[in-house]
Amino acid sequence: MFSSLCVVLIQGVLTLMVNMPEVNTEQHQIFKRQFQHFLNRNELILCQPHLLQFKDFEVNYEKGRLVKKPGYEILLENVIDGKFICLDGLTLEFYIENELIHYEFEIP
Repeated sequence: MFSSLCVVLIQGVLTLMVNMPEVNTEQHQIFKRQFQHFLNRNELILCQPHLLQFKDFEVNYEKGRLVKKPGYEILLENVIDGKFICLDGLTLEFYIENELIHYEFEIP
């Protein structure tokens, strides 16, 4: 009886797994959420077109990447013509695979 219950349970779980839609999340979509959390936890001191400076580190565009230093933490790859715009909040503009990406972030 126990083994037949396990078989039915496993069969039900496998059926659910097969019928679940596959979610395809792109790299820059994940980045957007992570970067907003990053801004919420860190005070922005200086904003220039290719540099964001915080108390203990900086973020800049370098060799097709958005990078956090010191160290070399790659936040986003395959970035072309990236720039920061600091007016009402923070705007990041960059190209990935010939697609213009334009993200606006709130600065707390």
